[in-house]
Amino acid sequence: MPAWSEILGEVQAHINAQDPQAFDKVRRKYLAALTAHTHRDTILYASKWTDIDPEIPPDAISIADADMHGFMEACYEVEEKELDLIL
Repeated sequence: MPAWSEILGEVQAHINAQDPQAFDKVRRKYLAALTAHTHRDTILYASKWTDIDPEIPPDAISIADADMHGFMEACYEVEEKELDLIL
């Protein structure tokens, strides 16, 4: 796997090419690579924890019980007994 700086460079190259889906394409590429490597489905869950806003309480950007339905939706029709979960 590449270093973080290489991934950022790859995203930047897509942005420079006026690709409106730059982040999504690179993210999907590496998620597919992980799935191919582990032979397990992969679910990525991300919050906006890097966008710190003093108006937003910390529990609003943390994983909590309220996320259960979202996880259940992401796992719907996953036939594997094991999966990779990236938080």
